Amino acid sequence: MGDGEYLIHLVHHDSNVLLALYDVLSAAGFRVAASSNALDSLAYIARSKPRAVLCHWEMPEINGAELVERLKHSSPASRVVVSSPQADAAMYGEVRAAGGDDLLAEPFNPLAVVHAVSRMLGFSVPYLATDPAATYDLDSGAVGRRWDL
Repeated sequence: MGDGEYLIHLVHHDSNVLLALYDVLSAAGFRVAASSNALDSLAYIARSKPRAVLCHWEMPEINGAELVERLKHSSPASRVVVSSPQADAAMYGEVRAAGGDDLLAEPFNPLAVVHAVSRMLGFSVPYLATDPAATYDLDSGAVGRRWDL
């Protein structure tokens, strides 16, 4: 599903989550870079211009809205998937206002992660009703619409 030319940058303060995301996306065929410090990640993202960024909404160094706004300023073409355990319609609006492209609920389902990143990169990924994982699709224009993968 992934493609080696697509660099995905992960930003999460929990090293266990970061490693799990790295393993899942690498196994799907993506080139993956990772940062556990949001401020350090901004400099790397500005230089590397990844195709997609998967970041946690609540980082110790910076809040989610500011992180997304700053990374979109330095790398406007990068698609941004935000993750949070509090993923809901209100957060969906905040992510959208900050410039984010998708909101993914934590805890993660590996398939949901690969599908969310793949959709951000323009791959056609079916929504499978049999998987209980959910994500928001901000490109649909339907605020708060929840998709079952």
